[in-house]
Amino acid sequence: MRRLLLALLALTFTLSTMPAEAQVMPWRGFVLVEISPSITERLSNDMETRLREAFGALAPTAGEWPPYILQVRLNLARTAACVEARWYAEPTSIEIASVIADRVGLAPVVVADGIEVTVFGTGGTFKDSLQGWVAYLRANLPEWEQPR
Repeated sequence: MRRLLLALLALTFTLSTMPAEAQVMPWRGFVLVEISPSITERLSNDMETRLREAFGALAPTAGEWPPYILQVRLNLARTAACVEARWYAEPTSIEIASVIADRVGLAPVVVADGIEVTVFGTGGTFKDSLQGWVAYLRANLPEWEQPR
């Protein structure tokens, strides 16, 4: 009984110290954005930073609760980005094309033709999204990790 009370107290403390924006999570998950060379060239060498800035319109980029902050990871060839975030709403291909278009100075329609978006766990939980991303990563590991 004492352990249960301590666990409940710890959970209450965690939730009370968690920022308000982290307590309301419209959708948390992983999105894969495969990017054509024509778009990649326009994102330049600082591609990861520019994508993080672009996706900042769709998810928080700073805050006190790090697991919910937008994170971008590029594959080795720099042709795809995995984006994990607590999105304001589950992102759509059109929204992603629009925010990238804003960064590269192209029309959203042009960018939409140059990217392929996969939302892992669409309409599901974070766990669903994580499982989808892990399955994808296992099948495509050489594209994301250098051999040791």
